[in-house]
Amino acid sequence: MHRTTLLACLALAACNESPPREPAEADAVRQAGRAYVDALRAQEWGSACRLMTDAARSELRDERGGSCERVLTEGGALAPGELDRIRRQLDGSTVQVRGERATLGPLGDGERPLALERRGGRWLVAG
Repeated sequence: MHRTTLLACLALAACNESPPREPAEADAVRQAGRAYVDALRAQEWGSACRLMTDAARSELRDERGGSCERVLTEGGALAPGELDRIRRQLDGSTVQVRGERATLGPLGDGERPLALERRGGRWLVAG
C-alpha cells in the first residue's frame, strides 16, 4: 500500500469516528466558570447563587449564617481585582472532567481549583 493511500485511509477512518467529548466538556466547564465569575464581577448575587449547586449554597449558609445572596452582598465574594485576574486566567486554565464532576484551575491566588458538578445537563459551581 502506498504511503498516500495509507494516509488517506487513516484520514477517512478519523472522519468516521465521533469527535472526542473532552474538548467540548472542557469548554462547557470553562463557560460555567466564566458565567459565575462574571456574575460576581457584576455583583449580580442572585445570578451567581443560581450558578452554584444546592450543596454549595447550603455550605455558605451554614458557614456564614445567611442566604447565598446575603453572604455575597456582605463581602463573601472575592475582591474585584482578584475576580478580574481570575477572569483573565479562565481561558487558559486546566480543566479535568471526571464523570459528573470537574475542576477548573487553580485560579487566582487560590491553591485549589474551582470545583463544578453537572446537574440537569448544566455545570454548576460546587465549591
